[in-house]
Amino acid sequence: MLNAISLEEAQKIIKENIVPIQKTEILKIKDFVKFNVLTDRVLATDVIAGIDVPSFDKATMDGYAVKFEDTQKATPENHINLNLSASIFAGNNEKFKIKNRECIYITTGSVLPDNADAVVMVEHTKRDGDKIKIFKPVRLLENIGKKGEDIKKNIVVLKKGEILTPGKIGVLAAIGIKEIDVYSIPRVAIFGTGNEIVNVGKNLTHGKIYDVNSWTIACIVKKAGCIPVMLKIAGDKEEILQKRLDEALQCDVAIISGGSSVGEKDLLSKVLESNGKILFHGVNIKPGKPTLFGDVNGKLIFGMPGNPTSCLMNAYVFLLPALRKMTHLPFERKMVKAKMSEKFVSNSDRHLFITVKLENGYVKAVYKTSGAITSMSSADGFIEIPTDKKMIEKDEEVDVNLFEI
Repeated sequence: MLNAISLEEAQKIIKENIVPIQKTEILKIKDFVKFNVLTDRVLATDVIAGIDVPSFDKATMDGYAVKFEDTQKATPENHINLNLSASIFAGNNEKFKIKNRECIYITTGSVLPDNADAVVMVEHTKRDGDKIKIFKPVRLLENIGKKGEDIKKNIVVLKKGEILTPGKIGVLAAIGIKEIDVYSIPRVAIFGTGNEIVNVGKNLTHGKIYDVNSWTIACIVKKAGCIPVMLKIAGDKEEILQKRLDEALQCDVAIISGGSSVGEKDLLSKVLESNGKILFHGVNIKPGKPTLFGDVNGKLIFGMPGNPTSCLMNAYVFLLPALRKMTHLPFERKMVKAKMSEKFVSNSDRHLFITVKLENGYVKAVYKTSGAITSMSSADGFIEIPTDKKMIEKDEEVDVNLFEI
């Protein structure tokens, strides 16, 4: 029999043994526009600005650069006239100065003349040849972006551990950084065990089933921000299982489905014990009691149940939060409250995970059996029923863990 531990003990053991990846790599900013590159990358170092942003005083509106004192007597009824001396457009790097009672036409983003200290919006002016009529006074520095106003040179603009969002990529571009240190993406080896499973697409002969678990696990691995590495199926032979394990240890984590129960052909625990150590084998939950967690040469191994619902449910409960921690990414289950559409009675002495569907503020259990993948495909999330709770009444409010993060 399996020496099943509590759900809380299992989660504690996994949490204590999962270490955020420390390997780093250089990522080019241009890689973020590539279709096949994951966007949730985490900074492995602080980013320090090497320049001011903006790197010059600039106009923030289309209008006229002025000395603000020259505009103070302007009103809609009694305008003042300023002499237009030049025009400046964005990208123009010439040096300009204005004299008293002069102005220079300037477009948004253009370099401000050296001695200008305000910009009058074009809407508050009227041009008459080389004379500009000003109908409203401006304040000192109005409509001006000062050098370094957005980002000051030598300050930390992004901190180690931050996720690179589109806005943060914009910060890197603004200070001219084209590549940055990020944490590497963990590679997760996945393979199924058992003589009865065959690859999807092959002819299904009598007594065989398709490999469901490798594909559902791979999707969870991608959701966690990792790279799934699909290995060949291992049959029920110890030497083949050992070979697959050796291949899996080239990755950062290994996930094996099937072979973790206590039947005659369930060889996973035997192979793992001969290579490393089993941290737990068996959790007092339903579905998913045969779940295994081990360590081989510092590489963590998840042994998932072979039944599709058990395997996928355990991937959501154990694997997803563990891998998110490993990738330095946050994890928080999205939860909603809903009412039970019908009375539910538990006859189990295990912590239950019941898949449910949400409909108009109510939940309906859709769990069939641990071997039925439709128990997951038609569900919006799951509810938990602890071992000390034997009944949920109709209309009783429950917490629904959604299948999303």
